[in-house]
Amino acid sequence: MYNPAKSVSQLSLASSPCNDYSLDSVCCTKRTLHTFSHMWIVENFSTYLEDPEPIICLSSSPFSPVSGLSVSTQWRLVCYPKGNYGASSNYMSIFLEYIKGEKDIKAKAEYSLVNRKCELTEIRKDAQFSVYKSGNTRGFINYVKYDTLTLLENDTLDDDKLKIYVRITIMDDAITEETKYQEFDECETINFTTKGL
Repeated sequence: MYNPAKSVSQLSLASSPCNDYSLDSVCCTKRTLHTFSHMWIVENFSTYLEDPEPIICLSSSPFSPVSGLSVSTQWRLVCYPKGNYGASSNYMSIFLEYIKGEKDIKAKAEYSLVNRKCELTEIRKDAQFSVYKSGNTRGFINYVKYDTLTLLENDTLDDDKLKIYVRITIMDDAITEETKYQEFDECETINFTTKGL
């Protein structure tokens, strides 16, 4: 006959004064993400679209995070109003350049345009983090069709100013350290229950 007693997998080992599933120490692996932002205003933007030169490259001034472990890094935005050499027809290109820093950086960026209503439009995000080495440039070759930027109904240009907004997230290296979790602070000994053994 079936014994209705609990199976081993249902027994609470915490009720036992001594078992092999006690906790002696704890460590924690941490990884911190730092996010900072910058806005670049390009005045008289329509003149670059009317310029006879087929390829025009514009660069923002260098900028850096104001706090965090990456304050020593420098970045800048690079824009090709009529696209760079790899762009499809009628597309503007936008890139983020890692100018310099003490080491390689794991980062990803989100680009958008600020219209005259102070709304973020044309949002494009990196799908994943990439390793930036000093001098590396990453971004979107086909960011947005530039012939739509000057249309009044799109409200993109504010007094012929193109406002480019970028948010950059930097991933720090993982750090493992000994710690004491709050949920264990008041317990002298910990015994776990088991499931499915």
